[in-house]
Amino acid sequence: MFPLTHFVLLASVVPTGLGYLMGRTAVPPAISPATQSRQKRAPVNDNQVLHFHVGLGLDETRQDAAIRALLSVSDPDAPTYGRHWTATETAEFFAPPKHQIREVAQWLTGSGVPRKALRLSPDRTRLSFRTTAGVAKRLFDAPLYQHARRDGQLTTGAEGYSVPQHLANHIDCILPTYPRQILTNKTTSHMMARAATLVVDCFRYMSPQCIRELYNVEEAPAHDQPHPSSSLGVFTPSWQTYLPDDMDTFFADFAPHLIGKRPRLMAVNGGYRQTDYKLTPFNLEANLDYQYTMALAHPVPVVDIQVGDYTQIGTLNNMLGAFDSHYCDTALDANFDPIWPNPTSHPSNYNGSDCGRYTPPRVITIQHVGNEAEFSPAYARRQCLEFLKLGLQGVTVLAATGDRGTADQLGSCIDPLTGNYTGRVLFSSTFPASCPWVTSVGGTSFLPTPLSSSPPKYTPGSRNFPPESALNINNRTMSSGGFSRLFPAPWYQSHLTRSYLDSIPPIKPEHIKYFNPQGRGYPDISAHATNYLVSLYGTYRAVHGTSASTPVIAAMVARVNDERLRAGKRTLGFLNPVLYNPRHRAKIVREIEAGAVGGCGQVAAFPARKGWDAVTGLGVVDFGGLRTVGANLA
Repeated sequence: MFPLTHFVLLASVVPTGLGYLMGRTAVPPAISPATQSRQKRAPVNDNQVLHFHVGLGLDETRQDAAIRALLSVSDPDAPTYGRHWTATETAEFFAPPKHQIREVAQWLTGSGVPRKALRLSPDRTRLSFRTTAGVAKRLFDAPLYQHARRDGQLTTGAEGYSVPQHLANHIDCILPTYPRQILTNKTTSHMMARAATLVVDCFRYMSPQCIRELYNVEEAPAHDQPHPSSSLGVFTPSWQTYLPDDMDTFFADFAPHLIGKRPRLMAVNGGYRQTDYKLTPFNLEANLDYQYTMALAHPVPVVDIQVGDYTQIGTLNNMLGAFDSHYCDTALDANFDPIWPNPTSHPSNYNGSDCGRYTPPRVITIQHVGNEAEFSPAYARRQCLEFLKLGLQGVTVLAATGDRGTADQLGSCIDPLTGNYTGRVLFSSTFPASCPWVTSVGGTSFLPTPLSSSPPKYTPGSRNFPPESALNINNRTMSSGGFSRLFPAPWYQSHLTRSYLDSIPPIKPEHIKYFNPQGRGYPDISAHATNYLVSLYGTYRAVHGTSASTPVIAAMVARVNDERLRAGKRTLGFLNPVLYNPRHRAKIVREIEAGAVGGCGQVAAFPARKGWDAVTGLGVVDFGGLRTVGANLA
């Protein structure tokens, strides 16, 4: 944090003491009810010193302007399509006006916060200060307590805060503490014997060659060279590590020209790669991600965005902070996201800070899935806004939806009365897939053969595949989909989500209570998500889930980006306006009309349908179509 500059703010801060005389308005609590017990623990002592952040809100006018700006560079029909912004232009656009900072600072100093204690973030989006719990209680009209999280750990905070009514549009959130983020990538798999031949039965298993045949992905020449600006990044928290021997085993069977090749390492806040212990939770997901992205995206270089060190596992916010120093200073909280330098002594810990150190890859794929309810609304909105900023700069972000249907990745739903987790009732929304400014990816599988028919036989190169349906393996591994409880349906899809809900007989009025019918619908697109062969510890495992389908789509986008860059064009950037565009949609996607997913007490909550649906999105991507559309865009 940087101290407030005299000419921006401090000269205008005069203690007024008016904060207690004006009407008050509520600010949502920083901690989501789903992440903590509703039972209060001990009240915080009035003399305890706490660190607070007051987030300065983006008013509706500027929010609308930001969305219009993204539309202007992402809509293929706009004359400004592809004219992406620089990082500096983006930061300047989102900085709050000086009068907003001044008015909030006047209230704080007039209410007992010493002027010298205030700090303004470099991008002017957050005021921070340390004060006692007693001052904070009076300031925010909120008693502070310790609360128990689901895992038994305690957090400090209030059930709600309030600020003077005239500041309602100026303040976005109050952040004293956060629970630690829970991200999961619960990839399911089963073990099989190592393949003895390069030929794979693509009706039973997936390999790079099967993906090429299924989705019309032309293989690039082995010695092809990428454009210097091409890149594909994979978000990987510390401790999750690909194994070199497994990589070469996979490449020997499916991509011999890649033997000995490795992803480029982007070590964020240490970039710790654990190699001492061979355990499936550490190695399976990373092996899957890098084996398939490298094989399918070639010649585009794949970047291992390894986030965190030995004792602190990095989060998505840490990754985003490495791309944007302003965001790093304004959106990270020491009680939620790890903060570096790491104060814990260990040889593998990181004693520096990587705020704003890296340029983001042109495509980023995220296979780790959280629950939208795991976050406070303010936290999720700020992170989602950061994805919008990446879109403005020409970066495509893809996120897996998860594998538990209408529940979250851990199978949790939402209690309608308390907001806490429960085994059933209200549908969960997965995040960041529910953010409107990412491209969310669901999963499919081949339609089962009727018992009365003989199973079809695979013929290499025939491309005569069985029809695809929504991923649903015994109502356990299912393509997650649904509607956000936090984000409204964006302009590019709102007409399709309404049409979908109007067209589905099983969704009756009494079912609407389970989800938000006005919410952002996800996924946007899908790909095959069953039986991916992954080399692990000298054998092959068959892996299921959107952790498999998402890197496949990312590799396709990276390939199209590379061809556009070689032709002197810009990257695709935020992809959804192109995908949903009526002129391009039929060329890019193949619709899925079979299957359904359930969860949260519903056996078949959302079925696949013609057009967009809340299971497979618009359908599966045909690389040839995406390539043609990408080549013809400005």
